[in-house]
Amino acid sequence: MDVPFRVRRAAEVDLQDILEIEGVSFSDPWPQSFFVNLFNDTSWVVEFRGHVIAYLFGRVAADEAEVLNLAVHADHRRRGVAGSILEAALAGFYAVGGRIVYLEVRAANEEAQAFYRKFGFEEQGRRARYYDRPPEDAVIMTRRIGPQKGPK
Repeated sequence: MDVPFRVRRAAEVDLQDILEIEGVSFSDPWPQSFFVNLFNDTSWVVEFRGHVIAYLFGRVAADEAEVLNLAVHADHRRRGVAGSILEAALAGFYAVGGRIVYLEVRAANEEAQAFYRKFGFEEQGRRARYYDRPPEDAVIMTRRIGPQKGPK
């Protein structure tokens, strides 16, 4: 990228850009209503030239954090955007008490699984037929987090 991107907290004003990315990134995109209650201290966006180009929504309960949804606009993939937002999320989860992070990824999405492994996630199990469109198992991945940031 010729202009640096910026990772920041997500806000409701970002919703339209998020919905556009969501709609083209997933075979079963979340509706607007799913996002509305997730704008909090565990949601982030990456902004580039005044537009959201990536987002990550998560949650923390006690010492467990979960990555609920992460997507990068197709024009900005493979440029470090996903890694930057994931690093911000891991640090943010830790700051509010998260010590272990969980996520699910489609079993066929080997590229996403390799990305998460790069950041220290390991497969912990599977959820049969977790996804609907198309029906597919989810791979459950986890990693412990601490005050350090970045890939392992």
